[in-house]
Amino acid sequence: MELLLSAVAVLSCTVVLTIYAWKILNWVWFVPRKLEKSLRQQGFVGNPYRFLLGDVKEMTRMAKQAYSKMKPIRSSIEISRKLLQKNKEAATDATATSNTPTPPSHHSPLPAVVSSPWQHAQALKDAPVALGPQSPE
Repeated sequence: MELLLSAVAVLSCTVVLTIYAWKILNWVWFVPRKLEKSLRQQGFVGNPYRFLLGDVKEMTRMAKQAYSKMKPIRSSIEISRKLLQKNKEAATDATATSNTPTPPSHHSPLPAVVSSPWQHAQALKDAPVALGPQSPE
C-alpha cells in the first residue's frame, strides 16, 4: 500500500512538473517564435529571437558607443531640438517598414501591422470596449 501511494505521489509530481515545464517552454520559446514568424510574414525584418538574453549584447555595445560620442548639452532648446529630431527619425523608420496591408478586422492573438489611418479607425471600431461593469441584457 505504501509503495502504491509513493508511486502515485511520484507520478502526480511528475505530471505537475511536466505541465509547468511545458507552460514555461511555451511562454519562453514557442510564443515568441510564433510572433516572430507572423511579423516576418507581414514584411518586418529584424534580429531573430534569442533565448533569455535577446539583444542585450547589441544594446550595451550601442550604449557604450553613444556614451563615448556624448557631448555636453548647453540649453533646453538644444535638448528639445535633439529629441524632436530623434522622434522624427523613429517615425519615418516605423512608417517605412509598415506598408503591409492588414485585414481591417483582425481578431487574432498574432500581431498585425496597422499602417494607414483608415486601418486605425477600422481597428478601433472593431475593438471591444470595456467601460466598466456591464449589466446583463
